[in-house]
Amino acid sequence: MPSLETLLFVGNMLLGGVLGRMTRISGGAMLGAMASATLWNLGGAPVVSLPAWYGISVQVLAGSLVGVVMTRSVVKQIGTLAFPVVSTALMVLSAAILGCVILTLCFDWHFTTAWLAGSPGRTQDMLIYASAVNAEIEKVAAVHIGRLLAVLLLTPLIIRAGHALLNPKTSS
Repeated sequence: MPSLETLLFVGNMLLGGVLGRMTRISGGAMLGAMASATLWNLGGAPVVSLPAWYGISVQVLAGSLVGVVMTRSVVKQIGTLAFPVVSTALMVLSAAILGCVILTLCFDWHFTTAWLAGSPGRTQDMLIYASAVNAEIEKVAAVHIGRLLAVLLLTPLIIRAGHALLNPKTSS
């Protein structure tokens, strides 16, 4: 049975997620929950260690979101998507390698921490893995949260600019 502090903390994150969703900001629910959890910790409330089932639940839900879109028509398209998928993956991994080298050589980060910080992947997965290999979780979290915020805040602007530049007849 979860402790009262854990239940209050999860309730606080749910409230933050709902309020964030109400803002209609891209990724608002995630940002709201993140902000709510951060304010909880910074506000002097007891630091809560979430039970293992919490992380597993998030992974199951995320996997379900991916699985739901994998229809027969999507699977049939995989062959035509191979080149764009592989080339995009190689570009992202190249950026991760470059980031790892910079963090290791210029900022004296341990290689494992630098690799996980710059690696593409969901924040929670990278943090779980960082914990398992004894990397510096705070550094990995900081980089991934910064990346997440940049993506969430810049994506609407990039999409508008991209439409205006690449599809001038259809943008409004």
